[in-house]
Amino acid sequence: MISIVGTGPTARDLAVALAARGERPQRVRRALAVRADAGAVFVVTGSDRANLAAVRALRAGRPDLLVLAESGGPGASRRAVAAGADFVLEPGALVASTFLSEITELERRRLARRLVAAIRPAGRRGVAVFLHDNPDPDTISSAVALQRICARNQVRCALYYGGEIARPGNRLLVTALDAPLVQLKTADEARAASARHALTALVESSLPGQNNILPPGSRVDLVIDHHPLPGGCSPAAAFADIRPQVGAVATMLSGYLRRLWIRPDPALAAGLLFAVKADTDDLTRHVSGDDLEAAVYLAEHADLALMRSFISPPMPSSTADLLARAIGAREMHGGHLLACAGEMRDRDSLAVAADFLVRLEAVKAAVVFGVLRGDLFVSARSNDPSLHMGRLLRRAFGRAGSAGGHASSAGARVPLEVLGRARTDESRSGLARRAVRKLYLGAAGLRGEG
Repeated sequence: MISIVGTGPTARDLAVALAARGERPQRVRRALAVRADAGAVFVVTGSDRANLAAVRALRAGRPDLLVLAESGGPGASRRAVAAGADFVLEPGALVASTFLSEITELERRRLARRLVAAIRPAGRRGVAVFLHDNPDPDTISSAVALQRICARNQVRCALYYGGEIARPGNRLLVTALDAPLVQLKTADEARAASARHALTALVESSLPGQNNILPPGSRVDLVIDHHPLPGGCSPAAAFADIRPQVGAVATMLSGYLRRLWIRPDPALAAGLLFAVKADTDDLTRHVSGDDLEAAVYLAEHADLALMRSFISPPMPSSTADLLARAIGAREMHGGHLLACAGEMRDRDSLAVAADFLVRLEAVKAAVVFGVLRGDLFVSARSNDPSLHMGRLLRRAFGRAGSAGGHASSAGARVPLEVLGRARTDESRSGLARRAVRKLYLGAAGLRGEG
């Protein structure tokens, strides 16, 4: 049995709403008139003072009763809770919250329509979508989702990337999605690929030449990313959706699919869900409400057994060897762990080592680095909220190469040749170790070693 204390418009509307749900609420003027068999009472007299008096009277006589009260503001809410109300609703705050939520949803729907309007003119010449170098699950699954949006709108779409897809889980993802990714080796190949299409898009990077194989200064028409832009930079793309507050680009593409009424197949939903979970450390790091909403939506459509196979693929012996070298070479500098992995076969294994080492006791940041074909690669992780690894790596390596990322995870790539010459009898790994100590520790405000 539900009772309503109050006779004004709110009480009447509440009674109608409850009746529509099959309830038969009792409406009374005074708290003392509430029936003995009532299990819950809504207190909506229209007056904060009268509401407070009713809550006190109900709680004094019926300590087991569920009491819900209306409030005109935060102060009245605190007093009602102190008097014993189990739940307090502020209609003004509820209206504001509802409006803000609706505005956000309307903006996202309009953004989805703008994306479709941007790609449709490409027609048969299509869209060249460039993933970031050495693609990870987020950029792979997001690019495939964008390709599905293009296909729904009769627009051709080709997916290009630089670097390698080395991690077993990523290769398995590409196979499961039947993703027609085209590997490019040089900037000239990238320039030619872009020229063959009507439009050029970047997924999970914002500027040409910044962690993608497109030459700097190339024309870019569409950008979809969640990494914060370097200071003072802005994409010249006609369509740009950049949301640093979101944990994964897969979250953004999932929203596009949902708002455009494109249901992802079980494999694509599994890939997108895997990407959201991977980029947010299983929804525990840099996670937003949008990420949680996307995870719920994708879980309804995903092949979860397939997703689990992405999460736990066999570890290659080369990754185990790199992890062992990083563990053996680790050094601590005031909570910052540096580990040189030496010469590498692939850069993806650095992230595995960084994820492992940041969990060690007393470590607030783990920076693992190695050398691959003349370049220094850095992968960094942090569990300290006071650190922002993306900004820290940009300060350390941004002038010499490319660097960036999020607060808790970031990466960098620097040509060895710009770091100086190796000393007599010094290996390339030794040069890398010396450079990282100097640049990273200096940027972190610790004593760098040259």
